[in-house]
Amino acid sequence: YHIVGIFNSDEHGSQLGFPHHLHYDIFNEETYVVSSTERITVYDKHFFPVASFGKGRGLSKPKGLTVDANGNIYVLNGSGTGGDQPRISVFNPAFFKTRDIIYSEIPGLEKFAGTEIAVSASGRLYVAGQIEREEPPGIAVLDKDGGFLHWLTPVDEGVWRKVPVERADGLYPVYIND
Repeated sequence: YHIVGIFNSDEHGSQLGFPHHLHYDIFNEETYVVSSTERITVYDKHFFPVASFGKGRGLSKPKGLTVDANGNIYVLNGSGTGGDQPRISVFNPAFFKTRDIIYSEIPGLEKFAGTEIAVSASGRLYVAGQIEREEPPGIAVLDKDGGFLHWLTPVDEGVWRKVPVERADGLYPVYIND
């Protein structure tokens, strides 16, 4: 292995805070870095910082993100000052917020806080996280509008079968316990 790039500054040349989440958008060949400065910095395929967005666009303690095939950005936000609640904020490709999916408004997820997210080609959201510092029953699966569908739950016994799960970037095998 060899180093091909180092992310150490934003598009203004300012030092990045502690970077704690990285996402690579295969469709646009961009890399998103979430840092402790509560900003998300976007780098082009040559590792050059081209844009960033943060509190001014509605971010509050961003934890992670994913990008769908249309360039929409799904950001996991934590609790913030001013009464912000844990939520998923959805931004269009120009970084304008289009909506918030607030966990406390979803039956079964009232005390949930997401830490990792993925989006399928059909728009389903798969969110890992915690329920008041406890382990949830699994991965929360939401429909494209943010409605709770079900939990993907780990099981130790039974018969496992391989099924393809669609993501925005293709089909991937997942093992289901029947």
